Amino acid sequence: MKDKIQKTALELFKKHGIHYVSLDLIAKSLGISKKTIYNHFKNKEEIVHRCIEQYFEERTVQNDAILEEAEHTIEALVKVIKSSLKHTARINPLMFEEIIRYYPEVSSLITEKHYSKRYIRLREMIEQGKKEGLFKKHINSDIMAKVFLSQINLTMDYDTFPLDEYSREDLVEHIFFSFISGISTYKGQAVITEYLEEHG
Repeated sequence: MKDKIQKTALELFKKHGIHYVSLDLIAKSLGISKKTIYNHFKNKEEIVHRCIEQYFEERTVQNDAILEEAEHTIEALVKVIKSSLKHTARINPLMFEEIIRYYPEVSSLITEKHYSKRYIRLREMIEQGKKEGLFKKHINSDIMAKVFLSQINLTMDYDTFPLDEYSREDLVEHIFFSFISGISTYKGQAVITEYLEEHG
């Protein structure tokens, strides 16, 4: 039952955002009482925390599978970004905005936990790209991994990029292609062009 509550809540959060979804709505969607929810979760904040944790864990598993199947680093990065955009398009952008606004502690805990994983993976991929001759050897992988993640975090800066003016998809695409073009060798640039011509 705990898993069902969590799964249903996550789907509701994705569709409506966090603030709109009450415990009553979650209970009604499952055909259970609110008391049953309290038997498994202390409050809504705990549900939000577990749901967002689940979301990022699922994305990590999916991304790892993509990385293993890719022929080279650029293909891996492009596919991960495309997969992320595909998932993001299915989510009401209010979900992430409201986590930051109404549940800052949850936002900080999740960001801190998953930032290190993303940073380590990206740094390793940049190093691999160097070995493949796709990325410039002189770049500092540590710095560039942190620069990219910091830029991606800007997509959650709703003051700089209001939701009604900028789509998250456009922001991520611009950030990603500026980043990957900047660190790529001539060979890497050719691979990017060839890949995009073939796959769009």
